Parts: sequence; C-alpha cells; structure tokens
Amino acid sequence: MRIFWQKTARLMTVSVGLLGALGPGPALAEQKHLGVDDMLNIATIGDSEVLGWRGSPDQVSHLSPDGRSVALVLQRGHAREGELEGSLLLYDTRSLLSEPRTATPKVLATFRSKTNFQPIAAVRWVDSSTLLFAAVEGEKPMQVYRLDIKTGDLTQISKEGKSVAAFATSGDGKELLTLTYGDQRPAKENPECLRSGCLVSGDRLTDVINGGGQSVLYPGNLSFYADGERRELRSLYLQDDIGDCFPNDFIPGGLSPNGRFALFFCNMERWPDWWAEYSVNQRFADMMAIGNADYAHQYILVDTQDNQIRPLTSAPFLRSMQVDGPIWIDGGERVLLVGAVEPLVNGDRQGNQARFARLGVIEINPLTGETSFEIPIDHTDLQRVKDVAWDAADQVLSFVLVNSDGKTEEALRYRRKSDAWEKLGPASTTAKDSPIDLRLLEGPNARPSLNLFDQSSDTMTKILDPNPWLDNFALGRVEAIEWSSSSGSAWEGDLYFPPHYVEGKKYPLVILTHGVEKDSFSPDGYGRNYAAQPLAARGMIVLQVSETGLKDVLLTADELPRSREGYESAIDELSARGVIDRNLVGIVGWSRTAWYVNYMATHSNYPIAATMITDGADIGWWSYMNLGSMDEMELDLGSAPFGKGLEAMLELAPSFSLDRWRAPMLMWSAGEDVLDLWDIYRGLSRVGNPVEFWHFPDGTHDLTKISHRRVAGEMMVDWFDFWLNNRETEKVDKVEQYHRWRELRELASKRSALARPSLLDWSATEKAN
Repeated sequence: MRIFWQKTARLMTVSVGLLGALGPGPALAEQKHLGVDDMLNIATIGDSEVLGWRGSPDQVSHLSPDGRSVALVLQRGHAREGELEGSLLLYDTRSLLSEPRTATPKVLATFRSKTNFQPIAAVRWVDSSTLLFAAVEGEKPMQVYRLDIKTGDLTQISKEGKSVAAFATSGDGKELLTLTYGDQRPAKENPECLRSGCLVSGDRLTDVINGGGQSVLYPGNLSFYADGERRELRSLYLQDDIGDCFPNDFIPGGLSPNGRFALFFCNMERWPDWWAEYSVNQRFADMMAIGNADYAHQYILVDTQDNQIRPLTSAPFLRSMQVDGPIWIDGGERVLLVGAVEPLVNGDRQGNQARFARLGVIEINPLTGETSFEIPIDHTDLQRVKDVAWDAADQVLSFVLVNSDGKTEEALRYRRKSDAWEKLGPASTTAKDSPIDLRLLEGPNARPSLNLFDQSSDTMTKILDPNPWLDNFALGRVEAIEWSSSSGSAWEGDLYFPPHYVEGKKYPLVILTHGVEKDSFSPDGYGRNYAAQPLAARGMIVLQVSETGLKDVLLTADELPRSREGYESAIDELSARGVIDRNLVGIVGWSRTAWYVNYMATHSNYPIAATMITDGADIGWWSYMNLGSMDEMELDLGSAPFGKGLEAMLELAPSFSLDRWRAPMLMWSAGEDVLDLWDIYRGLSRVGNPVEFWHFPDGTHDLTKISHRRVAGEMMVDWFDFWLNNRETEKVDKVEQYHRWRELRELASKRSALARPSLLDWSATEKAN
C-alpha cells in the first residue's frame, strides 16, 4: 500500500484547538471581519522538513511502513498567548478506507512554540511503531524526539544547549546527527580582541560588529549520537571555503544507512573559475562568470567516523535543477546524484568540455570521491528533476523530468545491473498496490481541508476541516488579475476585495509585493509579513503582486525602472476598472522588493499616500558596502559605483533622491539586519519626511514567532488604515501609537506643501588638472 501526497503552497499559520475548532459557531448573520489575531489562528495541515523560520508544509502526511497508520501535523496559532501549537495526529488507514467521514485521528503529541522554530517538524517513520521528529516547547531549544505510537512513550534523543537547526538519522534511527547554531562572541566580549585587537574581515558590517565571523543566523556545530552517547564533531565554522549553510541542508535520507556519512549543501565563499564552463545550465554558467555567490552551492560530506568535513566532489550542486537530494545505495558505500554534473579531472579544461556539457545520474564513492557517469539526462528543455526514489529490493531508480514550461513531465525508471542500467517502462499499479490518496484541497476563496480521493469512483471525501469557525467570518473575495505595462511586459497578481464590496465605489489600494501563492488559500498574502485579508476587512482593496514582468530584466539596469512601470500600470489598470481611488495608494516592500518600493517613492510621479518596508534594504551606497552583495548590485546598477560608474547609482539609488520622497514610511528590520535600513531611516529623518522604524532583535526575515507577527501585522493594518482611511482604532493599547502618528501627520502636511524637486541627470565630467 502506498500513500500519495500533494504540497501546499507554504505555511499560512494556524487555528484554535483541533477539537474546539470543529464545534458549531454563531449563525452567518453574526459574521465578523477577519482581524490579525484571527488570521494568525487559522490552522494548517502539513509537515515541514525545515525546522526554522523558512519552514512551510512540504508533505501532507506520512504513511507507516506497514501501511496501517498515517501521521500528519496540524498547526494552529494562539495569537494572544504568542504561541504556535503543533499537534501530531495519527489516523488508522482501515478506518479511513471504510468510514472516512467519521474517522477520528488520535492526538499523539502536542507542543507549543514561542520561538522562531516550528512546534513540530520533519516527521519520519523509523519502523511501523516508531516516529522521529523535531519539536520545541515554549522557549526551550528545539530537540529531536522518538515516539512509540503503541505505548505513547515520548523520549528526547538530542541533548543540545542550542536549538537543533537540522538533523539526520540512519535508517534504523540508532544514529543521529544534529546541526545547531554556532557560537559567536562579539569583539567587545572577546578577551583576545580586548588584549591585542581583532583582525577585521567579512563582507557585511554586521558580521564585523559580531566578531568578524559568520552571521549567527546560520548553524555551525555538529553532534553525533550513537547508542545514546553524544560526540561533538568539527564545526562548520572551521571550514574556510564554506559560506552560508542553511537549516534545511541535510538531504532526504539523512545519514547513510551505515551511519557513517551525511550530506548537506552550502553556499561557497570561493569556487574554481572552471565552474563557469558548465554549459548544461546557462544561467548557472553566467552567474559563476560574474561571481554571483548566490548560485555557488556544493555538497558537503560529513564523515562521522574520521570526524572530517569535505566537499563530496569538486563539482557544483545545481540547486535550481536538483529539487530532490541524493540517494544512498549499497548500505551507504555509494551515493547517486540525479540531474548532476561531473567534476573536472586531471586539471585539463579542454579535455573536460564533454563532461561540462552533459547532465545525468552520477554515482560517487563517498570515501574516495571517485565518480562515474551512469545515466545521461537530456537537459535541452529541462527545468528541474524531482521525485527521485530508489527501490533497494528491485535495484530500481525512478525520477521525473520537468520541462521548462513547468508543466510537461516525463517519468523515468532504470534498473541497475552488474555492468549497466536498464531503462524500464512506466510503473504499473496493481490491486495490491492501490494507493491511499490523501489530498489537501484549497483555493484563493476556499480554506484548506484534508480529503481522501477514491480512484475507482473519482470522488473526494472530506476527512478534516480544521477551520470551520471561519464560517462565522466574512472574508474578502480574492480574484486573479493580469495586466500589461507600457513596455508590453505581462504582470499578474491576486486582488483582495473588502468583505462587503460595493460595485462602483472607489476604495483605497494597498499593493503588497514579491509574489503570489497561486491557487492557495492565503489570508496573509504572499508571506508571513503581510496581512492581506485584515487590510481588506478595513475597507481597502489589496493587490498582491507577482513581479512576472521583471523576468527578462532581473539583474540588469532595467530592473528598478521596470518595477516602477509594473506598479504604475497596476494602478492604471485598477483605476480604469473603477475600483480604486488612485490618490489613496499604499505600497509595501519585503526583502528585494524594498528596492522597488523605495524607487517608487523617489522616482515615480504617481501619488503614493503611504509606504512600508518589512525587513528590506536599499540599493544605494550604504547597502552596497554593508550587505556583501556587491556583484549583484553592480548588475542592477550597470556598473561599480566608483569613478564614472557612480553616475548610475546617483541616478537609480533612492537614497540619493530622498528630497523627492513625500510618502510617510513605516519600516521594520529583524535579527541582525537593523543596519540594512539605516540610510533610509536617517535620510528621511534628516529631510523631514515622516518615518517610523521598528526592530525585532530576535526576529526572522519572514516573521515566524507569533508575538512578532501579531505586532507587525497590526502595525501594517493600522498604518494604512490611518493614512488611507483617516481612521484610528479605539483600543486602549494603541493610544501612544496614534499620538506618534498624529505628529507624523503634521510633519507630512508640511512636507507635502514643499515643491517636489526634479530628478537629476548626473554626469561624471572629467575635470582638468
């Protein structure tokens, strides 16, 4: 028996209790509007393989090896308590098949997180009666647990003083490898620095302030557990060539079956220049040629026996193409990489051109690094490789190739023989192999529910609706929208209407940026930093933009002007439809789109009534020197900002045109990134523009901690309600907030009365000596 699963778009946060959520609610006549607390309490079904803030449901459920049980994770928020609750549920498959409508799950374990970590994540079966997973309770460090589903015994396996950021286990679960956050001590607390000074190094000012090493956001310490005994391994921080190693870097399958090896990937600080010669992926080759470290990934091997950390091979890991990780075979003596490239041999570039031009299945001996090219893969129209699986009993490797259109797929199967790989036909489904097909169904206007699909009758049976209480709320209708800008570029987004939208009425508009969760129920919008439905509930049209019109100009000097063109054309489109008041427009930037929002504020002549940045930066001189992304910024500017090359930065960077900024600005940063917004904040303050700056010292780029999300979400909704609707809430705890904002309004009035200067055409003219 097999179980199929489908991916949800991402973590959308949580709901009130499992059983409490299923109770009856008030009549529809008493419907309320969705506030930030309500949004945070919406439940999600699905388990994340990532333990930390970037975690989103990757897998709906987990079938036990004997096919008798299905485990899944339900998350729900408790906004007022600042907790994210995770419950591990267990269904009996026989009950699901016989009486799906009445099947009731057993709650195996419940954890409540007040941290940036998932309450429960990375669930996996060891055998048909034992589950392993990571979990966190309250503000304690995240640890790895073992649960016996028959006895209910819950055992904490790891004993780490800091949160486990990732873990891997051997097939029998007896060996465990954990990755935790590295120790870092600021220079002012380092006795050696106090005694004789510290050598300053690093790409980011933040890293220098924190001691010159890696950012504390990234994990670095490895521990190995065998038979209950813990042994520390070498720290990743001791590896000079390794840059950022993210918390989800262990590959599916984790430790090799023999417990000796583990694999993960890192961004590399340095890489050989011959990486630019891999012609199987032109984008990768181009980025390597210009030195863009965002594309420089490599598999790193951990040898738990010899306590060594080294690259698996000298070849790069093509992260954008290899969606699924390597496969251990032969008990861990070999590993297969599917959709991979071969390393350089003998140092002869000319002799390796054929190797650089082919993609395939690579077999590697992890002990020696010896590689062999086993199966060629046609990469002519290939976007990525997915669904990689290995059947050890039949020695069959299967995987799926996805074409560049993102839709066309080809499933391939190969059987390993003593001296070759035999290509097989498609897999057949027999009565014995009839699947239990659990599907998470959702849509922009349909909340997610867990359903059982009957293949024989082509019907769905709802098993679990964790949010029936949403029937008591009037949600704004969500509608997909497409438009074109003046250059002919195509743009798309999701339009959130106020719950009681009135045809013909013109509403204020709030533009949220950075992407769209297509075909998903997304009350927040694209990311956890947003609050789309609560904004709509305050009587605003919300446009969640997917910057599709930027695809052909990313990393070019046209990127910023095109972003402005896209947002301006969206305003034109909605104004032409008669649904917005084009004089009451707000816009929010997050991460990279903070550049775009800042550019709109300084370089667009469209009236912007209010702006907001959620953990972003600018593309000006300060960020160029501080962020450690000079290569990327030079592509967007068209040159390095030195000498004559400074012209482009002076004309494009918003920080050099702050005298044109008129919109009130609310901004917040998270974690160590308080410095990233400093130039915009101090510059706007200096020119007399209304600005307010908040910081979450232990926050994450996409806020995860419920207490953070509650504060940031309410600020966003209140901010645009204040500036676009001229409205204040009557909550007692908001008195000080509105006192500050009324002062900002007086400042905005003075600022708007000033004539807006023209943009300047900068020219670096040679000066006579």
